[in-house]
Amino acid sequence: MIGAGFPLAEAEWQDQLLSQLGTVAVLGATDLTLFIWPRRRTLFRSSPGRAGGSAAGLILWSALAAACLPNRSSTRSRLRSWLIIALGLVCGTGNLGLAGIHFKIGKGRARSLPGAVLGACCLSRIGSLLLSGFGGPISST
Repeated sequence: MIGAGFPLAEAEWQDQLLSQLGTVAVLGATDLTLFIWPRRRTLFRSSPGRAGGSAAGLILWSALAAACLPNRSSTRSRLRSWLIIALGLVCGTGNLGLAGIHFKIGKGRARSLPGAVLGACCLSRIGSLLLSGFGGPISST
């Protein structure tokens, strides 16, 4: 396990990773809010698909941030763990894919970079959580 050689116990290590993932999720939601808010009057009329995708991304990043909040009970729910992993994978791959498409078609500018960086950070935290045994085994066989 990852926590074996570190001064933190495994649960504390996972809590640190969850905290980092929650921070990335808040930054992802903030990034999308900063994209949507100035354009809100025209974006939903002129490009409803683009606006809908941005709103869906905002909802997913916000849901990930909420799921990463500290749990009040001392027990860890496997369902919550796998929800965090699924949301993190969707947010991370979605942001990286969107940035890749923007750069491929020549529309990638400095505005696309924060999303790509946040997507990569999200996926790295998810990978670290999976390597630490977060969520338990996928199957018992």
